Amino acid sequence: MVCPTVLSPLQGLGTWIRPNTWGLHPRLHAVATSWLTCVANVHCVAIVALVIALTGCGSGGGTTTTSRQSFRSTSEVDNFANAMDVLDQFDEFEPSAARKRILLNLNRWIESEKPDPDWREHELVSHLPSRYKDMPDLKDLNKLEITRQDVFYLQEATWLRDITHWVAVPQRTADFGYLIEGAKRKLDEGELVKFEREGDHLAAALSVLDPSLKSDHAMKLASCLRVFDWTIRNIQLDKMLDVPTEPTVGPVGAAAQPNIVPEGPGYQRHTWQTMMYGHGDTLERSRVFIQLARQMGIDAVMLGHTEAGRTTRATPWIPGVYIDGRLFLFDPTLGLPIPGAETPIATLKEVRDKPEILKALDFNEDGEQFEYPITDKELKQLVALIDATPESMSQRMHLIEQKLVGEQKIVLTIDATRLEQEMRNRIGLNTGLWTLPFDLIVYREMLDDLIRRDARVRSVYYVREGIFAGSNQLVKARQKHFHGILEGNEQKDIVGAKRLYASARVSDEVIDLVGTEEEVREIFGLDQKPGEDSAIWQARVQQFQVFHKVTKIHAGYWLAICHYELGNFPDATNWLKRADDMDEQKTWRDGINYNLGRGYEAMGNWAKAIEYYEFDKSPQRHGCLLRARILKKELAADKS
Repeated sequence: MVCPTVLSPLQGLGTWIRPNTWGLHPRLHAVATSWLTCVANVHCVAIVALVIALTGCGSGGGTTTTSRQSFRSTSEVDNFANAMDVLDQFDEFEPSAARKRILLNLNRWIESEKPDPDWREHELVSHLPSRYKDMPDLKDLNKLEITRQDVFYLQEATWLRDITHWVAVPQRTADFGYLIEGAKRKLDEGELVKFEREGDHLAAALSVLDPSLKSDHAMKLASCLRVFDWTIRNIQLDKMLDVPTEPTVGPVGAAAQPNIVPEGPGYQRHTWQTMMYGHGDTLERSRVFIQLARQMGIDAVMLGHTEAGRTTRATPWIPGVYIDGRLFLFDPTLGLPIPGAETPIATLKEVRDKPEILKALDFNEDGEQFEYPITDKELKQLVALIDATPESMSQRMHLIEQKLVGEQKIVLTIDATRLEQEMRNRIGLNTGLWTLPFDLIVYREMLDDLIRRDARVRSVYYVREGIFAGSNQLVKARQKHFHGILEGNEQKDIVGAKRLYASARVSDEVIDLVGTEEEVREIFGLDQKPGEDSAIWQARVQQFQVFHKVTKIHAGYWLAICHYELGNFPDATNWLKRADDMDEQKTWRDGINYNLGRGYEAMGNWAKAIEYYEFDKSPQRHGCLLRARILKKELAADKS
């Protein structure tokens, strides 16, 4: 149910902003008019999104908010098909209405479904400590009822699937120039001609540099390398939090709350949030990569080490992708795959046989020193951790997955039992469920409750997360970005992410005028209402300004990333520099610096790229210095 007292300040804006009845300057009126739809939804939804979503208001039964597109009635189409159509076109609808429609139709559909007699609960669940296996989410794996969280999970899986459709395929080679150029130097003239004719230069380069790879395995590994690289470029690496020792939750400085899971490493955000916000620590990066690999039908596990040999107490290390009976290693903290002694990507077996491979990742130059944190001792204590959420192990997702075919096919489940056997029998690793996804569930539930109760926490998370909660230009752009619709098509009336990012950037002039001009505030529904406390009114105005300033910074940065994805590297570097100038809080400082390096590297200006990598001050600095070292080595090889 929509909260009328919260939404009323912006209700009816569409009827009274047109025509220009206040005699505003034509340009200002044009700006206000063009932004009306966005602002009405942005300000209304984003300011109260956290409250509406996390309190009783807006959840449960009641009237569904009208969407911008009409849903097909369930009498016209099958409930399941209707739900999937809405899911595939989610960015065209008002989010809360779309989620309610998906939830309603899937529950109508599953009511008539029979349980699969061959489905079994995963045995690994029973191996979890009681604090996990007694969670309601894990006790209802066989229950045939779709939950609100299931809808978010389906949306997340759809984004992951769509990203692989356009990122994993052979496209530009500039992202991996150092690998491709290294492979070319190993070829004679005839082999080089054949190499240039290959449809996938990256897969061909991997085959040259690692002759043990068969063609199909090289293509799978190339796809993994592409989605890994996308993850590194698109998810700015945040500092890994220490394992907490006090029962606190929420932003630093929030009052401690009893019986609340503390904010800690890897469980601040769901995977869909990590992608939407573009931020994550190394464990959150790892989860994005593992789940992208899963959408391509490639198994991946998180490796960890533990003295006790128990998977529930393991310290996570890095992901390994399972191809041809081997685990190939990728390090999200470094932003690089682990290079082998003679191959571009090391396998776990190779690293265990030759621990000096990891020692080669140490960096000690110009008075700066980094030691790779895994030694021979930890290599002997490795276990495999399976990233499996309750949804991915449920019978309801199993039934949905079976029904999806063709372009709508999504990987929704994981066969944890089979993967455990593969890891144990072929790789020789004790294997269990990674408990981090379950810690995340508890943390987010407790955080949501704290947001409801604590205005200070709510204000912090409004800027951090509320900006992404509604149906605004920025959120639409992010979804188009994940779908790979970057440019759009005017003839087909398809608006791309690039245009949406640009339109999400309100001018500084308009933002400032909201604070000083009464008639401008009236346009945006920010005039002081009769009886409204002055402090509350001023807070609304300031919140509006903060919202659009933050949105402008995000949109400018992601517009640059869009240009990079399209291969417009000069435009990408220019937009990154503009974003850096605008970003006074340096929200994207590390991502801007890294992607500037990648942009110059893609343009062939490796010397300039090295400058940016060596300037890096982020948690990824060790990896940036190693990347600079790789490019220096390639430049020296070209000269010799």
